Amino acid sequence: MVGRTTDVLYTLNTTTGRAIQVGSAVAGFGVSEERPSGLAAIGNTLYMVGTRYMMRRNEAVLYTLNTATGGATRVGLANQFGVGEITPTGLAAIGDTLYIIGAGADALYALRYQ
Repeated sequence: MVGRTTDVLYTLNTTTGRAIQVGSAVAGFGVSEERPSGLAAIGNTLYMVGTRYMMRRNEAVLYTLNTATGGATRVGLANQFGVGEITPTGLAAIGDTLYIIGAGADALYALRYQ
């Protein structure tokens, strides 16, 4: 899981309910992400979507996360993959497809990324 106010990655023990921070997990995932809003895995790759305030406007950004360190690598802006959403509120994966839903456009998008 990701912490929206701490901006770090956690693992969750499903037996105890205890969250444990992954690695040293620099705030903002090392990429200054301010509002993470969803995680999804395809195979061994963990994806995260978030909203960054850039050049006086919000932009939805897609990342991959390192599950050992909690650091993120920016894949690109969601609109580069056919997503017209600037305020994502969730990310899901079904098979090899990532889906984003958001509050900005009130729509569900399938990412054309892979």
